[in-house]
Amino acid sequence: MEEAHPGRNLDDDSQGTAGQTFHPDNRWRADKRRDDTFLKDLKRHLSGKKLLLIWDGLPAHRSKKVVEYVKMQSAWLRTARLPAYAPEVNPIEYCWGAMKKKHLGNLRAEGMEKLGHAVRKAKRAMNDNELLKGFLKASGLY
Repeated sequence: MEEAHPGRNLDDDSQGTAGQTFHPDNRWRADKRRDDTFLKDLKRHLSGKKLLLIWDGLPAHRSKKVVEYVKMQSAWLRTARLPAYAPEVNPIEYCWGAMKKKHLGNLRAEGMEKLGHAVRKAKRAMNDNELLKGFLKASGLY
């Protein structure tokens, strides 16, 4: 597994990594029992295309089951790990920041259910490939 670095152009298709963004929905929680299932679904979604998957150092991503699966999928899947304690190179941090500023900044949710609803609504509003590419560019990974 390589480390992701700011300034690296992930739009370079020489490795088959250019293309769409794919975002798991709320069914995908961070645990090792589901990460390999997510990767299998992702492989089916990509239907033969190659992928560079950039993720953080979450223990579920480093589990034996996930690591073994990733090794067996080297024909289509490469992974890169974001450096620890470097939110400035993690695109999701830009996404959360934009969501909080534009959609949730003055929200006074009365309870977790209403907060969850507001976050899901904001997530749908932000589901735009150009916006998401902007988060990648801000992180230096695109």
